[in-house]
Amino acid sequence: MLRREQFEAAGVRISPLVRRTPVTYDEAKDLYLKWENRQCTGSFKLRGAMNAVLQLPERCLRAGLIAASSGNHGLAVAYAARRQRVAPQIYVASDAAQTKVSAMRRHGALVHLVDGCYRDVEDQARDAAARSDATYLSPYNDWEGIAGAGTIALEWLSQTPYLGRLVVPVGAGALLTGVALAAKAVRADIQVIGVQSAASPFLFRLYYDGHMDGITQGPTIMEGLAGAVEPGAITIDTLPQLCDRMVLITDMDAATAVDYAYRSCGEKIEPSGAAALAAVLSGQVSTTDRPTGVLISGGNIDDETFLRLTMARRHDVQSTSCH
Repeated sequence: MLRREQFEAAGVRISPLVRRTPVTYDEAKDLYLKWENRQCTGSFKLRGAMNAVLQLPERCLRAGLIAASSGNHGLAVAYAARRQRVAPQIYVASDAAQTKVSAMRRHGALVHLVDGCYRDVEDQARDAAARSDATYLSPYNDWEGIAGAGTIALEWLSQTPYLGRLVVPVGAGALLTGVALAAKAVRADIQVIGVQSAASPFLFRLYYDGHMDGITQGPTIMEGLAGAVEPGAITIDTLPQLCDRMVLITDMDAATAVDYAYRSCGEKIEPSGAAALAAVLSGQVSTTDRPTGVLISGGNIDDETFLRLTMARRHDVQSTSCH
């Protein structure tokens, strides 16, 4: 596994090209929020992609880069590759958020839209890389990407060193693996809680049942946290050892958190990025027993979806209050 000095090296490596994102305190919820939606590409994914791309030799860059993504990883790879004067190929689901697909193309990526679930997207991307000399950049099964994600924890704990608990969204587990490894290298007693979508509970089931057999992916507004994990992935072995607890949230929980972030903090965030906040607002994670921080991992949401989620949430609240 990665050591503290490897996270520190990654932080030095990427610091000229990524932002040091802010931490704010929510007095009403007694909660510290780290806003990775303020990152250059709108999500934490830039840290891992940048760390991976910057370490590729020139011959790999010339041969090309290929990535599979639900959105934010592809955008991060496109952004990082552009700084190396490379135009990557990004494979995404055909129903991926248009804002993310458009941003990938603006950064020069060739985007392939794939019908089917995220597993189909990954399969096509890996097959394309295998048929060529291009380098496949996994969104989660890559130690350099995990090291980049872990720089969040070092930065976060330098800003708020007294935190006793970090709450982190979980899709395929790279973010939680990086944050937990780096945070526990600084403070062995710090608690790390993972939050996953109830519609895609692959790693939640792995954590509690020891396997992911029989799980299917359902529809969810948290597309950034959806999808199965490829066999043999790093996160399958590391996450159960590093995570102190995992919880599941619903789409309604995520929509509530999106609405809360905007009303209370003036921040426009995407449902996947709101997962950790949703776990606190829904009462699944306490903030009373130790200082708690939540990671807002992304903010790439289009205006139509944002308005639909926040207006629907407010309508639900008003309807409930009338009975």
